[in-house]
Amino acid sequence: MDPVSLAEARAAGRSPHAASAEELFHLGLIHSLGIDGPPDLIAAQTWLNLAAMKGSAPARVCRRELAAEMTPEQMAEAQRQASLWIAPHP
Repeated sequence: MDPVSLAEARAAGRSPHAASAEELFHLGLIHSLGIDGPPDLIAAQTWLNLAAMKGSAPARVCRRELAAEMTPEQMAEAQRQASLWIAPHP
């Protein structure tokens, strides 16, 4: 799975159910480390949340560590984005 925004992925008809926990975790790492662009903590936390929901233990650890660097507003936005991502497609 390529690192894409949630909007781009949804527009392309991609579903988080099609991605493995490992793929979602990898996307979280890409965004947290700033690979292929500047770090994006909200996107990283969003992907890590989705990976953790699929059972990824490493995502749970990284998500907790990343949360220490984020504001409550950033955390809320990451949760909101993850919720939008898992919502049924129209």
